[in-house]
Amino acid sequence: MIRPLHIVRPFGATAVVALLLAGCSSDSSQAPTCPAAGIIAPASSLTTFKQGMHNDPAGELYTVGISNVKTACTLDADNGTTDSTLALRFKAKRAASANAADYRVPYFVAVVLDGKVLAKRDIWAHFGFAAGAANTVFDDEVASTVINLENGKKPYEYELVVGLQLTHDQLEYNKKMSRFAP
Repeated sequence: MIRPLHIVRPFGATAVVALLLAGCSSDSSQAPTCPAAGIIAPASSLTTFKQGMHNDPAGELYTVGISNVKTACTLDADNGTTDSTLALRFKAKRAASANAADYRVPYFVAVVLDGKVLAKRDIWAHFGFAAGAANTVFDDEVASTVINLENGKKPYEYELVVGLQLTHDQLEYNKKMSRFAP
């Protein structure tokens, strides 16, 4: 089952998680069997700068962002587990350049329940710009995220949250530039 994308705008941590969890609920007769997937808006974009031009918009080397996430899962009701796959779409941009370039970007997948992060995994995605290209779109897949359901909890009560792994300065730059995806 493919679940829809949830994008979370910047709020306090409690509001973010409450919003994510509220987005998981639907008609109880049609309760989903998979955890929902969402993107944390403040961590949806990462900007890398040229050497010596930190936090200077004129020095942006490239900006990459998560633009979409989809999930599918299998439920093992007998063992009380779900195994989810995530398909992520990224968009990146840079100033036009005659040269091709290859980069890698860190992102995370976290399992959230009742406002608490239960597990977090860091992952690297590789991407490149063709010679002369200013934009690129690329995909990455997380093949397996297993959740052991807590006693009495349903799969749809969990959330798989993704974002780019940002430093404090990168997060502040996103806020300053109101940049939440390229």
